Amino acid sequence: MDATMTGTGKRSSTTAFAIIAGVFCLLHLLPTYLSSWLWIAGFVILALSMFLRMKNVLPAIGFAVLAVDRVVCMAVYGVIDVISILWTLIFLLAAVICFASLTNIMPMQREAFRRLWFLPAVLSAVKWVIAIVWTLHKDSRRILSYGFAEYLSSSGIISTLLQGAFITALMLFALLWAANPDGIPSKGTSKAYCNMALHILLLLFSCGIWYWIWNYRMTRDTNAVRDEAERNPVTKLLLCMFIPFYGIYWTYKTAQRIDKMAWDRNIPSSTAALCLIMEFFLPIVPPIVMQDKMNAVAAARDPQPVFYRQPAAQPQAAEARQYPQSQQYATQAQQYPQSQPYATQAQQYPQSQPYATQAQQYPQSQPQPVQAPEYPQNQPSAAAQDIAEKLRTYKALLDVGAISQKEFEEKRRQLLGL
Repeated sequence: MDATMTGTGKRSSTTAFAIIAGVFCLLHLLPTYLSSWLWIAGFVILALSMFLRMKNVLPAIGFAVLAVDRVVCMAVYGVIDVISILWTLIFLLAAVICFASLTNIMPMQREAFRRLWFLPAVLSAVKWVIAIVWTLHKDSRRILSYGFAEYLSSSGIISTLLQGAFITALMLFALLWAANPDGIPSKGTSKAYCNMALHILLLLFSCGIWYWIWNYRMTRDTNAVRDEAERNPVTKLLLCMFIPFYGIYWTYKTAQRIDKMAWDRNIPSSTAALCLIMEFFLPIVPPIVMQDKMNAVAAARDPQPVFYRQPAAQPQAAEARQYPQSQQYATQAQQYPQSQPYATQAQQYPQSQPYATQAQQYPQSQPQPVQAPEYPQNQPSAAAQDIAEKLRTYKALLDVGAISQKEFEEKRRQLLGL
């Protein structure tokens, strides 16, 4: 299992998603779905890359080959319509997402494309739904003439539906692994976390039931946002179900709350505007974007916002900001604390600094202690004057810091014979 540790904790492995995607690739190699050698080659490459979990350019090549197959089919058969173009763009988008996520060629765009991992699967589901609805509309007279059951058995629409479901599931699991090859951050103990693969499948195939359950859960979970009034999940659910266009307002306000919760955990987020726009054009996208961001919030640590809570400044830092010119002297005092006594003496006796420097450079020139000579009784004043002169000399050296107090005391005892 390729689980790793990150700053948010343990990551759950995505190996199973790659294996499931490989199985769906093999299902497309059945004779029912064969259309060309490019089609076969694309799914063989995808199956190989999924089973071996190759974190390189091979999955992108598989999707690119499928896109080329669609272009060749349009050129050969001369059928260029919205469905064919959409299918080609879906495979190209999947190839780009794999290329950016699994290689180091596009490091600046990697995170942006990883956030769009679900989009090809969603577009694939929409494409197949449109294709089936269009087919039923085109064959409406035949359905009325022969009956719906006989039409299903003879039209091959069931195989088309299965093919669309397989391709959608293939893209869902393959791109979920490609966007998270090292694992998905574990949910911990948060109730707001929801498995994204299961979430998307339920949104696509539960006929809207899961969306209302998710609406209730999301209203409840976003009550944890700071500085916002608590909302009743039941009330919001009923308003979204029975008040026209209230769901658009609910989506925008809930996305704002999710953004605020994400920023409180130092996670960049700006999903509100995107969800509002997608609510008008592709309503299935906002629930996926919002849940994906909520999973990131649930997997993050407890909120430690640097944007709202800053530690109090230290007194020394405050003084340094007020008096920047004093920083140099404060720094010197911190670097040389042992030199403060001598610095104080140098400030008191600035004129004696040259002599102190000379005394340090030429220690041999200092007067050496001598034994007091024995003078006759008739010369006490000359000996006393000589001793006093030497004491004054040592005292001057002591004052300028050339000798220590201990050395001065030793010299004084020697001169006085103590």
